[in-house]
Amino acid sequence: MELNYLRAVIFLVAGLILLIIPQKIIKIQAYLSKRLHLRSTYTKKANYIISFVLLIIALTLFIYSIIN
Repeated sequence: MELNYLRAVIFLVAGLILLIIPQKIIKIQAYLSKRLHLRSTYTKKANYIISFVLLIIALTLFIYSIIN
């Protein structure tokens, strides 16, 4: 059960970071994709969608860990 709390916190932090500082995340993604020779198509809207998905996963894990 404690692992679900930890997983929920990890997903929550990742989601909040994507919501709070999306410009820096896009910069990091562009830098890493350039270094790895990949095309970067991430946008601010895509980061918001990913962050909301991560927050939903975190909420689900919190609820699951409370119930069990």
